[in-house]
Amino acid sequence: MSNDCYLRPYAPTDFPAVRRLFKTTVERINCRDYSAEQLAVWIGDDSPLTQQRWQESLCQHQTLVAIKDDQVVGFADMSDTGYLDRLYVHAAYQRQGIATALVTALEEQMVTPRYTTYASITA
Repeated sequence: MSNDCYLRPYAPTDFPAVRRLFKTTVERINCRDYSAEQLAVWIGDDSPLTQQRWQESLCQHQTLVAIKDDQVVGFADMSDTGYLDRLYVHAAYQRQGIATALVTALEEQMVTPRYTTYASITA
């Protein structure tokens, strides 16, 4: 990960940037492996209920954001059981070690006998 990028804990005020990053990344990166219909289901809607569920989940989990030039360029969250729920890096910042740094930091913070995730084909 580049020196001008750093990790910090998620704050509820990060939600709009995190949700936008998620949608953009799925649309630009995961489109290589999934149909438009699959991507639409994956992204879901932006209803108040969806936003509330995301915010609750991000706040309940250990969630980190990667920051570069005062912008969220990646995020990841892990439950206390070691389940890696989400891991996304902005399309313009792929292959710079950000995902590795996020997962490594979460594993250091969430010590558990086993880590699990359900990964996409792209991942």
